[in-house]
Amino acid sequence: MPSKTLWSKYNLGVNTDKLYEAINWTGNYYAWGEIETKDDFTPKTYKFLNGNSKLTKYCIHKQRGRFRHTDDLQTLQLIDDAAYNQNNIMQMPTMYNFRELLKYTTWDFI
Repeated sequence: MPSKTLWSKYNLGVNTDKLYEAINWTGNYYAWGEIETKDDFTPKTYKFLNGNSKLTKYCIHKQRGRFRHTDDLQTLQLIDDAAYNQNNIMQMPTMYNFRELLKYTTWDFI
């Protein structure tokens, strides 16, 4: 049974006044847990990687965590949620939300 979650019509950063331009449909790009847009998604620019190798947050595997640390966080905290930080209402979808969306959505490609 669907949760009745309301989804945003557009991605973050979509300029709805310029939807006639294909480039404006994608919106902004964010790394997981980062609230600022970015263009470089290499490990060296990721906020929660220490020295390009160990995660400092959102880590569920000890071997990947700094000092073998895990926090078991798999859902964004509001402080790290780009959607919430832009409007204080919406939040980034969880894996459960995505699965629900795929299961209960009919797709039309135009």
